[in-house]
Amino acid sequence: MNNSHHDIIKDFFTKDIGLKLFSIIMATLMWFLVMNSINPTESRVYDANISFENMDTLINSGYVVNNQTYIMNSTVSIKVEGSRPALDELSKPQNRGAISARIDLSKLEIDESAEFPQKYQVSLVPSLPSGLYVYSYDIASYFPTAAELEIDRLKSTTAELQLAAYGNVRSGYIASEPEADIAEVEVMGPASRMTQVDSVVAAIDISEADKDITKLCSPVVYDKDKNELAGFFVNPENVNVSVKVHKENDITVNEPGTVGALPKHLKLDSITWEPKTIICRSDTNFTPERTSIDLPPVDLSKITKSMEQTVDITDLLKELGLQSDVRRVSVKINVSVVDPKKYVINKSDIKINGLSPNFTATVAEDVTVEIGGENINTAALYPSVNLSGCRIGRNTIPLDLKLPSGATLKENVNVTVLVASRTSAPEPASSEPVTQSETAAPAQEITTDSTTETTTEEQQ
Repeated sequence: MNNSHHDIIKDFFTKDIGLKLFSIIMATLMWFLVMNSINPTESRVYDANISFENMDTLINSGYVVNNQTYIMNSTVSIKVEGSRPALDELSKPQNRGAISARIDLSKLEIDESAEFPQKYQVSLVPSLPSGLYVYSYDIASYFPTAAELEIDRLKSTTAELQLAAYGNVRSGYIASEPEADIAEVEVMGPASRMTQVDSVVAAIDISEADKDITKLCSPVVYDKDKNELAGFFVNPENVNVSVKVHKENDITVNEPGTVGALPKHLKLDSITWEPKTIICRSDTNFTPERTSIDLPPVDLSKITKSMEQTVDITDLLKELGLQSDVRRVSVKINVSVVDPKKYVINKSDIKINGLSPNFTATVAEDVTVEIGGENINTAALYPSVNLSGCRIGRNTIPLDLKLPSGATLKENVNVTVLVASRTSAPEPASSEPVTQSETAAPAQEITTDSTTETTTEEQQ
């Protein structure tokens, strides 16, 4: 049996060899005839992008393509011939996107003696995907067949590397500011367009991050309108950008309490504070023992008027194992004066400060002020106004008073001051000369009704 089977195989390969070869050739021809009749040759037109080859060669020579953006945004129409199955395969997205027209920059001969930028006509070479070995294609035609390049000298400068993050971390987490391992980069590009460079930014994607993240990011060159500038290169091409991701904690700032008592002439109207909630950071596996902090109490015995205090909460947050960009809380203590007493400030007792030697000034009228407090020594009020920066004519100026300890002014008071040039006639509204007397008798407390006031002038 074995010998018989061996003889059959031997006879198949040794007998009638010519006839068998002829049969194979005829079968192949018939297959091609059938395929051509079923799938005749067709043609289709594809729009292809333009790509550059050997860009490094041009850059190393000290030159760069100035109109690179325009060229790469242009397209070339390529007419391809082939069978219908072949063209169907070529039309698939993964293959169609690989159709291109190439420009070989290594063949460009630059005239170094000419003025830059220079223009050159270069040939376009159509290219089809290299992986489609099953089918054959012919490029029937393409247009345009050439492109005009603008070549410029290469210039470099140093720029600060700016960092940015985009995307949102996972809910319940918070990201810190991006950090990089370098602060500056080298920017290279066309010498004639180097002034367009405004910033260089490396951006990192932090989408859905729930832990610290580090990525290699490519810096991008932008103009002042935040448009990307093509034709520019950054060295290094990639930088390590990292972002620390923390667990987010909302901490409530409790209303501050009070200690001590206000002076008798003051009443506490309200205590307000901002912010009332602070977003804090912690390690991703850490949960603080409390979700609120208590501000130190306000000592009312030290309050003499409405005021604002700033409380540093860094240590309070640190005790909870938290960090925050918000480190201070503003506390406003609003008080009002109870049963203030009225006092008249004689205009001649108001000292004028900051007046230019080229001007004269006159206080237009006496001023009434309301002050709360016990045992006020009116002789220590020393009323004054600061006329620095005032103009010729009528000016409304805040009145400055040196209030004694424990005294509170109910509300700020303004006075009217007439300012004139020393070479001009005095203002008709007041014929009295300017008087600046520091030794004049002090203003007196009003002890009668509003129609009867005791002033310094009447006593004199």
